[in-house]
Amino acid sequence: MAERTTRATPSARSPGHIAESVWAVIAERGVAGVSMRSVAAQARVSTGLVQHYFSTRENLLHASMDLMVARAATQYRRVESPREALEHALSHAVPASDAARRGAAVWHAFLALSTTDARAADILARAKTNQEREVAGLLAELSGRPDSVLGARCLIALADGLAARALIADLDPAECLELIRDAIAAQLR
Repeated sequence: MAERTTRATPSARSPGHIAESVWAVIAERGVAGVSMRSVAAQARVSTGLVQHYFSTRENLLHASMDLMVARAATQYRRVESPREALEHALSHAVPASDAARRGAAVWHAFLALSTTDARAADILARAKTNQEREVAGLLAELSGRPDSVLGARCLIALADGLAARALIADLDPAECLELIRDAIAAQLR
């Protein structure tokens, strides 16, 4: 009997596939290019199906943001050791491949959207708060120092800034990743 495998990607007609298609639209045209019609074309589904799952453009954008955060969390959970988890929690946004560059560009578009969209700001704030909590906990575990929130905030700010610089090709992603590793080592001393 053949072994059954699960799909890594959502089915072509699912809300997840449609929300994921928003990323491609944003990568090509920016947030302003997102419409029910443009996402339907990208997802290769009818506009009616998009409207069935997402009654408004804002709901579609928010669902897409939630999916991006959930996917990042899923990737993070696959990491083994506390040190690897800490490095991943800080370096995952540095665009070291073409796919990561597109993802980082979409994330930064969502950041820009959050300046005028309270729901978008809430989604991203929760993601960053969770990241801070996780990084602080890992720092405390690895360093033996119980209060690591300030260190976590500093490392996250550094990583976010380096990710932006790698995105605009001002710094090489490998250099950014090395700087993050060096900053982690400094925090653990």
